[in-house]
Amino acid sequence: MTDNDLFISDLHLDRTTARRRAALVRFLERHGRGARRLFILGDLFNAWIGRKQLDEPDVVAVTEALRRAAEAGTELHFVAGNRDFYALEALGRQASMTTHAHGFAVESFGQRVWVCHGHELYRHDNRTRQAQSITHARPVEWVFGRLPKPLAMFLANGYTSHSKRVVRHKSRRMLTIPDESLSDRFAAGCDAIVCGHTHRLGHTVCRREGVVVGHLYNLGAWDDRPHFLRHGPDGWHFHTLDG
Repeated sequence: MTDNDLFISDLHLDRTTARRRAALVRFLERHGRGARRLFILGDLFNAWIGRKQLDEPDVVAVTEALRRAAEAGTELHFVAGNRDFYALEALGRQASMTTHAHGFAVESFGQRVWVCHGHELYRHDNRTRQAQSITHARPVEWVFGRLPKPLAMFLANGYTSHSKRVVRHKSRRMLTIPDESLSDRFAAGCDAIVCGHTHRLGHTVCRREGVVVGHLYNLGAWDDRPHFLRHGPDGWHFHTLDG
C-alpha cells in the first residue's frame, strides 16, 4: 500500500460502534500510514454537528489515529457528506487533515479523479436537497451552535433516523445517479469518479455510444465489512481490511 492513494467512506461512527472504530484505527495503522494520500469521502461520523463533539472519547480516539497517520507522512483529506454539518475546519485541525465542503478533482497516477461523498450527484433527489438547504443554512448553524450539547445531539440523531425512514419511500429515479451528472464530470476532463453515499460497493464502466468515457467507483459502508479502494501504479483495486 506504500505510496498509493486510498479511499474510504460512510463509516457512520458513534458511541455504539466501538468495533467499527477499532477497525478504522487498525486500518490507519496497517495501511494509512504508508499511503501517499487518504481520502475520507463523507459520513465519517453518524452525525457531525461541530465543536460540541470534539472532546468526546470516541471522537478523540478517531482524530488521534488520523493525526498519527498524518504525522507519519500521509496526506489526509475529508470531503463533507450529507450528515456532516458544521465546523469541519475544527475537525480538520484536530485530526491534521484538510477538509472540503464539496467534491473536487485530484490528479492520481496519471488520471484526473473527481472525489466526493456522492449525494450531490443525485440531481433528482429533491428531498435531500431541500433538507440540506435548511440544515446547512447559516442562521440554522448559528442557532444550533448555541444549543446545549445533549439537545443538539438529540436533534441530530433524530434527523439521521428520519433520513433513514425517508429513503425507503424514495423512487428509483431519486436513488439513481443520472447520466448527466456523470457526463458533466467526464466532459470536464475527469477519468474517474469516486464516491460513497449509496452504501453499495461497485465499479461501473461508463460508455457513450459504445466508447468508454470514464469509470465510477462506489464505496460501500463499513457496517458489514470494512474495506477501502486503492489507486496506485498497478491501477484500481478494492480491498477488505484484512484481505
